[in-house]
Amino acid sequence: MDPALLICIVGGITFIVAFLGCLGAVRENLILLKIFFYLLSVIFVGELTLGVVIFVLFTVPEARVNLSMTPEKVLRSGIIRYMDDDDMKEWMDLIQAEFRCCGIGHMSEEGFRDWQINMYFNCSQTNPSRWRCAVPTSCCNFEPVSGVNVYRVTKIF
Repeated sequence: MDPALLICIVGGITFIVAFLGCLGAVRENLILLKIFFYLLSVIFVGELTLGVVIFVLFTVPEARVNLSMTPEKVLRSGIIRYMDDDDMKEWMDLIQAEFRCCGIGHMSEEGFRDWQINMYFNCSQTNPSRWRCAVPTSCCNFEPVSGVNVYRVTKIF
């Protein structure tokens, strides 16, 4: 789900709940105040539950492993879905550019081999993709040459 849409939905719900509370207080309507109280209670319990879940996921490594949310599995999923999901592509490009890495391998010289699991970058003879045996441009180290927009690709990180 798009984060902007999620923020709009949460903002709309918050507005409706606050409006019910204000309207109930101004009109001294007990039914509206009870609805406001129950909705506020549900929101509070939901936030509390979400906070506990996030706390457990980020402080207890075993919970992430049991839920298959280890960084390696998340990055591997990002490599597999790289060309199919634009958000995932931007995320992986950002990670590789910021950390000056290619793939998820522990050895920087071998990390590019991780891209073999992506169906577009797979180096098999039967792969018809134009990106066969390649890596994303975010894996490459660009050095400016004596020009404004001229770059020379020197090596993979």
